[in-house]
Amino acid sequence: MAKALCEGVFMGGISEGGGDMKQIHPLFQEVEGYKLSDFIPPDSLHLLVDLSQEVRISAVEKAIRRRMDPQKDEELLHWFRLLKRVYALVLIGGSGISAEMAEKHIIPTALYNFSEERKMTGTRYRTHLKQLYVELPDAFQEGLSVTPVFALPKTKTWILAEIADGWNPEAYPVEDQLDCLLFLSMAADGPVYVWNHPHARAFVNRTSTYNGWKEVRKCVRDLLRERAEKYEAKELASFLQNSYLKKTVRTCLWHAFIAKMMERAGDVERLQALLSHISW
Repeated sequence: MAKALCEGVFMGGISEGGGDMKQIHPLFQEVEGYKLSDFIPPDSLHLLVDLSQEVRISAVEKAIRRRMDPQKDEELLHWFRLLKRVYALVLIGGSGISAEMAEKHIIPTALYNFSEERKMTGTRYRTHLKQLYVELPDAFQEGLSVTPVFALPKTKTWILAEIADGWNPEAYPVEDQLDCLLFLSMAADGPVYVWNHPHARAFVNRTSTYNGWKEVRKCVRDLLRERAEKYEAKELASFLQNSYLKKTVRTCLWHAFIAKMMERAGDVERLQALLSHISW
């Protein structure tokens, strides 16, 4: 009965032919074959419909915190996907776009003329993910209480991919791009030892006994290789100048930078000239 109630929440609308129609609430819309109502308790979704945006976010965050258990990877992932939908609802309000388009454009693009407040939605969403990521638990090998092992792989890799989307030439504001890149760098290789750095303190307790999980390093490498295609060589070079970047991210950026420089003859010549001045 609860599921029927959940799926029966509608919004009024007008069909293209001019007649009345009923549209399902954006919270429940299917995106790329995925329906939140198939995985989240229907009563939870139904109750979120009538809440304000901030209360919705708080309610989903509380649900996530209650499930921060190394054994609840699948369940946590669904609740994080709900968190994304809740943030995306800000973009839907008054615009007439679907949940699918809102989730896709949670990073603002030229496609929509969002207000300043809406443009910041993606930044707030990714900031929230960063805060929650560093609180996710890792497991301990049975009988070896001092040897942590990687836990929640689906949830963590999904979150890292969402944060990596913030490293995008279209991200707003520009500072968000670098912040996302620095977060990925610390997730992969541990914190920088500069205590006033925005993410160093968050990571130090997680990584004091290891130099980043190999699973995370592989995930970050794969994400950056894909997203680096969106940048020009000069933009990649500007990121490489940041002293806080660590090994995994710096290596990926160098590879991407060299690949970009090899695309045009003039760039190849400049790259060769640069390398000729390096003392090997």
